[in-house]
Amino acid sequence: MTTRRSAPLLLATTLALFCPLAAAVEAVSREVYDALQQVSTLVARTELTAAIAALRKLQDTTSVGSYERAVVLRTLASVHAKQGAYGQAAKVLGESLAYGSLSALEAARARQDLASLQAAAGNPAGIVAALQPLLQSGEPLPARVRILLANAYAELGRLRQAVREVRAAIGDDNPPEESWSRLLVGLYAELKQYGAAIAVLTELLRRSPDNAAYWRDLYGLELRRGRYDRAAAALSLAQRLGLLRSERDILQLADVYRLAGLPYQAGVLLEQAMSAGKLGRSPAHWALAADAWLQAQETDRALQALDQALATPGLAAEGRPLQVRLGGLLVQRGRWQEAVTLLERASGQVAGQERGRVYLLLGIAYAEQQADAPARQALLEARRHPGSRETAQRWLSYLDTVSRFRADVGTAASDLPAAQ
Repeated sequence: MTTRRSAPLLLATTLALFCPLAAAVEAVSREVYDALQQVSTLVARTELTAAIAALRKLQDTTSVGSYERAVVLRTLASVHAKQGAYGQAAKVLGESLAYGSLSALEAARARQDLASLQAAAGNPAGIVAALQPLLQSGEPLPARVRILLANAYAELGRLRQAVREVRAAIGDDNPPEESWSRLLVGLYAELKQYGAAIAVLTELLRRSPDNAAYWRDLYGLELRRGRYDRAAAALSLAQRLGLLRSERDILQLADVYRLAGLPYQAGVLLEQAMSAGKLGRSPAHWALAADAWLQAQETDRALQALDQALATPGLAAEGRPLQVRLGGLLVQRGRWQEAVTLLERASGQVAGQERGRVYLLLGIAYAEQQADAPARQALLEARRHPGSRETAQRWLSYLDTVSRFRADVGTAASDLPAAQ
């Protein structure tokens, strides 16, 4: 699924705005202005420690709560941010705002800068707190600041508020950034509003039809809605566009074909992919193909797939279940001797309920060939296991009936007069 939180930062903008020259000459004393220019020179030479020391010294010369003190602290926050000390920068900028001496325009910009610093410090609650006064006043926020706020809301689990901010940002920006639409898809998905998520994602696909990740996301969303046919259509179209090439993609498509009630397509896909070298010819993959063919009621093709699985090098633990399944299919098709040969080979390697099934199938195959003794022996073993006990007993009763009938017929035949 599309990543929910892109966590966009506005630090480049923040650092540009934290500039001592932003203070008008007439708003501060000449001494403070000249000192801020000297700090600017130190910052340009990346002498940040010296710049911080100079600002701390300058701070002591200004009155608490004054506009000059607020400007000095805002500049100090800028230098801390350049050092990567975002938490400290946010603290100092918060002090600057707390004085209430900045103009309305400067305070609004400073709050946006503070939100950026809180984002860099990994403090979503701090982002919301920084912007709350602007939200309450109805101050219009730039689209990028709205995205910053949306990410904060998302981090705090306030998803509906996050959606509101992203939608507002997208509406303010024409055309919107693609990452914002991706964020909106993720938020809708978390809210389980899959229809809305699909609508946004469809628009993304119109703009970028060659984006494989978007097709996978569309598949995932349709799958969550239980619309397996549309999920299959999304992956199938992406595959035809040449966007999905990995084994995982092929297996996903085969799986969703079966979920959508299209097992025949799943079988064809798997076998074609193995023939083309796009999917490994492993026993597990042949077993998946066999499952698909069985679901499609294509028994002969299922048998062929299982034969391939058993003939494939690397058959390990999955070999015994495959042999049992193939044996069951051979019994269904009336290929008794082939079933006997296969099941005898498997009988010494199975245990538990699987052992009961093997001996049940083996008993049936022997019985159908009128080999009563080995059939009875196999069915007696099958009867020892709960999963096959009832069916095995029915077959044993059937063999007893057949045996008595043969005996009765034999006795009756011996009583007939000899032919003259």
